[in-house]
Amino acid sequence: NPGYYYFFYNWEVQTQGCTSSRVPVIGTIFSIPANPTITQSGVTLTANPSGFTYQWYFAGNIINGANSQTYSPTQTGNYTVEIKDANGCTAVSVNYYFTYTGINNISASGNFNLFPNPAINTVAVEVYLISKSDLSIEIADVLGKQVMIQSYKNSMPGKFNTTIDVQNLNEGVYFVKINIEGKQKMQKLIINRN
Repeated sequence: NPGYYYFFYNWEVQTQGCTSSRVPVIGTIFSIPANPTITQSGVTLTANPSGFTYQWYFAGNIINGANSQTYSPTQTGNYTVEIKDANGCTAVSVNYYFTYTGINNISASGNFNLFPNPAINTVAVEVYLISKSDLSIEIADVLGKQVMIQSYKNSMPGKFNTTIDVQNLNEGVYFVKINIEGKQKMQKLIINRN
């Protein structure tokens, strides 16, 4: 690996005229992990490979709280991810350009409604399903950090609705993402208790 390495085969310590015996020193050099790659699925970026700790960056600046393998951007620009292995060795991806379009226009199985919005302690989610579907509802903060996810298997065609308890979330702006059989839609949710 590139870089400079200093090897001490043995050393001795001298202090106030006293000299220790020579003691062997063994150094360990850890391999640097390969640079990670970023892939995109819908509005979600994924760092590969798995099994590391992660830190996402936007335009070279750290995104506070973005420490998961996945990240859902909230603005257009260049994103990178840094991985760190168990030995503390790091590697950084190349820039990945993401275009943010607000509400995702990827076709899902039907319309997607949130109410009330702004919400106080609960929010109802309503979606019209064309066919029997597996779906999940994810809530992320403005940094893209997932704060809640709920999954529903084999939901029947027609109107699907559920109520989500958000009283443990702080006031502010969030993004609610519906995943239906691999297709996604997203809307902004505001929590305001004033």
